[in-house]
Amino acid sequence: MPSPTTRADVPFDINDNAVITSTISKPSGTAEGDVMYAVLSLGGQNETPALAGWTTIASQDRSFGRCSILRKVAGGAEPASYTFTWVSISQSVGCIVAVVGADTDAPEEANPTPTTGTSTDPDPPASGALPSKDYLALAIASQRRGDATYTPPSGYVEESDIANSSSSIASSSQSVASLEFTATSEDPGIFTSTRSEPWAAFTIIVAPPAVAVSGEEGLIGVQLDTQVVRNPDKMVGY
Repeated sequence: MPSPTTRADVPFDINDNAVITSTISKPSGTAEGDVMYAVLSLGGQNETPALAGWTTIASQDRSFGRCSILRKVAGGAEPASYTFTWVSISQSVGCIVAVVGADTDAPEEANPTPTTGTSTDPDPPASGALPSKDYLALAIASQRRGDATYTPPSGYVEESDIANSSSSIASSSQSVASLEFTATSEDPGIFTSTRSEPWAAFTIIVAPPAVAVSGEEGLIGVQLDTQVVRNPDKMVGY
């Protein structure tokens, strides 16, 4: 089964003024059953954005700010955009990545504890042991202060790289990168940032749909039919 993959469109929202909402468009082409991940970084506030219908799957303080990841499985009638809210005014950056071909019942095969540090090289956590499947890894880095750009981990494809224009400690920057892989573990390696600042980093391993296995009853039925054909004397009682 092929790995889950991302939609090409990754819409984003950058608020350089202090606000309490972030409105992000639905990724183009999003269809029912897509799994959407919203990544939002707030500067100067240690709060987690919220929106009805979205589940927070990870959130981490990164010193004078916080990065949060929320997930929603797309239904048959999604709005054109989503408005996430929080309590205290803050500069913010955010994006939505839509994933095609993921398990809609249990999308994350692994979601290890976020890592933190202060440097130019945010280092997302390793996945730990995984069953052998075709996966999609999302590596995410968020830093204090805007006006930064990132180079994604080696082998990863950059999905989004956004930042506030300000370099104040109340601003933010973040990057999302992806990798389709087949293995029993994954360690993304480091992002390289143009700034040395406090950071939080995440790894989300998105699973493919579960494979349906033939039931024992069906297999028994096949075996019985075969037995009847090969052993006509034993047909009595069937």
